[in-house]
Parts: sequence; structure tokens; C-alpha cells
Amino acid sequence: MKNDELLKTHAEYGAMLERWRFWMAAYEGASALVAAGALTRHPREDAQSYRDRCNEAVGFNYSRSIVHLFGNYLFEKPPMRDLGGLAEDSLWQAFEADCDLFGSDFAAFLVEQQKYASVYGHVGVLVDTPGRGAMTRKEEREHGVYPYVAAYHPEAILDWAYEREEGGRPRLAWVKLLEEDGTVLVYGRERWERWRPAETRAGAVAADAELVSGGEHPLGQVPFVWLMNIRGRRRNIGVSDIADIALLDASILRDLSLGSEVIKNSAFPMFRTPKQPPDASGEREVEVGPRAVLEWDPEYENGAKQDWLEAAAREPIEAILLWTSKKAEEIYRMANAGGLNATQVSGEAKSGVALRQEFQLLNTVLAAKANNLEEAERAIIGLWLAWQGRGGEVGRISVERPRNFSVEDLAADLENAARGAELIAESPTFQAEIKMLMAKRLLPKGGAVLERIRTELQPPTE
Repeated sequence: MKNDELLKTHAEYGAMLERWRFWMAAYEGASALVAAGALTRHPREDAQSYRDRCNEAVGFNYSRSIVHLFGNYLFEKPPMRDLGGLAEDSLWQAFEADCDLFGSDFAAFLVEQQKYASVYGHVGVLVDTPGRGAMTRKEEREHGVYPYVAAYHPEAILDWAYEREEGGRPRLAWVKLLEEDGTVLVYGRERWERWRPAETRAGAVAADAELVSGGEHPLGQVPFVWLMNIRGRRRNIGVSDIADIALLDASILRDLSLGSEVIKNSAFPMFRTPKQPPDASGEREVEVGPRAVLEWDPEYENGAKQDWLEAAAREPIEAILLWTSKKAEEIYRMANAGGLNATQVSGEAKSGVALRQEFQLLNTVLAAKANNLEEAERAIIGLWLAWQGRGGEVGRISVERPRNFSVEDLAADLENAARGAELIAESPTFQAEIKMLMAKRLLPKGGAVLERIRTELQPPTE
């Protein structure tokens, strides 16, 4: 393969790369933002002062707070899984305990990767296996070999392509992934190849890349899953939770940096004077105006009393703090999380209607994230079964994640329902309806299960 062809990236990759890097820098904090160029040098600032300001930069890192806030709500309650006979499989149990061959628990792996999907908008998960299907099932059990997962962040997903099936449904044809060792893994529906980009020799790059390894695999599909955060208008390019928040985070970093300069210059004021030519001795005398103590002639200031001059740093510092507080308030509003910080950020208590609306918006976002995570988890399990030659069992696998994240409201509703059931115990119809209401709240995606419960709760006919 030609080196240029191997290193060619998708059009969306080139358009999004800088944004992905900036969002991750915002998540990592002040040092990463400074390294990404969030602080610029003022035209009248010397190089050393600019370097000092970069080294001293601090930020509040709202981006990380929002990502972790969403994660805490999203994984607050465990999903309901029905894996059938797979749950008793010893290889599956080994996979759940060490899903990536680095000792990561499968549930913890999903939590970690969804966090990065929240930052980038999406991540990719490759479901691979040692030997890529060359061993028999018996040999795999004897040696403890099972399919594993490997996460790829958007910066490492270089290129991909789809092709249409006979029914017109698009299907992933191949994906090109950058590995940690610098090699490029090209995974197709029937074959995989690992290439090493050409090295620079004498200032020139060789035309051809080196094929390190390759072979066929039995799946007939690309074992790659897109774990989306929120789906956007472009396929496979998710929407980041901090796309706009990161900009405000960087803006607050700049405000705080300028505020620090105001304080520093107030504590160590700079003296400025017109340049004058020296006298005959080579020296020049400069008359200084401002001093620590200023005196006035009582003849001209009759009856005046001593006072303190107001520090020059107060007004700009207060303006900066007010401005950053407003930005922080807008950050939580954009994340639909203003209700969680109603008094801490704005300083004013919000009405019950406003809080309920914000919680509903937040719940909608979390429900969409839960749905995408659920789909990705089912796809991963399906590919794991396909590697084991048990693809037919996918239809019996069920994974359901909660869609209601208002834990306090849920608890209150259930308590009221239980209390109502006690007060109106004589009515079979009321008992059936209140129990059905409780079942719907506890099983938001019950489906056929809810219908069976409804049948069982039908009040007896007289």
C-alpha cells in the first residue's frame, strides 16, 4: 500500500481534529488548555512575563465537572441485563472480569469510555480476539482465550467507509485505526491488515508502507462499534457535551489570568517615566510622584482629614469576578444543569416550575445518552458471540438501562402510591391501578412484561 493512501484520513476527521483536541484539553484542565494556546501574549507583554503567566495559569475546569455530573447520573442505577445462558459461560465471566486484557472490568470499561464519548462526542470499540478465530472453541477454553475489546478515541479512527447491502442498508465496509505503537490496523469485513507507515530517510519519506501482518477472519463484518454520546447530523460524528462549555472554560481561564496580573501589578507596581538625557556626570535625576504616604499643605486644604486612597485593583477584580460568575451560570444553563446549582452559581433560588423544566431537559439528554450506550453494549455482546460462533443467540440477549433519572421524584411518587394503597384498600380497581402505576415507574421499558403484569392485576369480576 502506498504510504499516502495508508495515512489518508476521512473528510470528517480533518474537519473535527482540532475541535477534538481542544475539547480534551478543556477536560484535562488549565495546563492542557495553556498548551493548546488558550492564553495569548499581549502586544506590550515581554516574553518572560508571558511565560510566567502561562506557568501560573489556573482555571475552574467546568468541563470536567459537567462530564462527571452526567456520568454520575447516567450510571447511578445498574442496567437490567438478561444474558440467558451466556451469563454462565466461563469465558464470558472471564471477559466481564478482564474485558480488554489489561484487567479492566467490563462495566468499568463502559463507564470510562462513555466519559470520553461525553468529551469527544463518540468513541470506537473494536471487538477482537487473539488469533482472530484461528483456534477451535475447545482450544480457546483450554487456554482461556476469549474475544476482548479495545477502545479508540476519535483521533485514532483515521478513516472508514460504508457500502450498501442488497436491501439498501448501509454497512461498515472497513475502518482504519491508529495503534499506540504507530502502526495502522485496517479491518475489513473478511480481512485485516496491520501496516507500518514509511519512515523518513535522508529528508524524504518512502513511497510504500510496510505490511507487518494480515489475514482473513470468519465474521463477515467489521467488528467495530460506535459508542455515541448524542447523535448529530453527521453519521458517526457525535455531539460533545462540552462543545460550547469548553470555549467558556478557556475564556474564564483568560479572565483569571488577567485578574492575577492586576493583583500582581498592584502589589508590585511598575514605575513609568519619560526617558531623559543624562547630565554631565552621566546620571539623571527623576522626581517621583506617588509615594506610600501623601501629604498636603494644610494652608490649602483647611479642615481636611486623613483618609486612604482606594486601591486601583478593586474595580477590575470585581468586574472579572462578576463576569466569570455570569459565565459559570451560563455553563450550567447550557448543560441543562442549572437546577443543580441554582443558588451556588446565580445566588438566587429558582422557582419550582423552572427547576422542574431544567430537570426534565436534563433527563431527556441523559435518556438519549443511555439509549446510545445501551445500543453499543448490545452490539459489543453481539460481536463477542459472533467470534464464539454463537451469533444466533443475539436475539435472546436483553440490555435495558434506566430512562428516568429523577430519583427524588421517583421515590416520592412511590411513597405516595404506597400510602394511597393503604388508605383505599377496599377498592380492587384502585389497588390494581396504583400497582400498575408503580410497575410503570420501576420498569420504564417493560414492554411485554408490563402487559403481563397488567393482565395479572386485573380486578376480579363480580
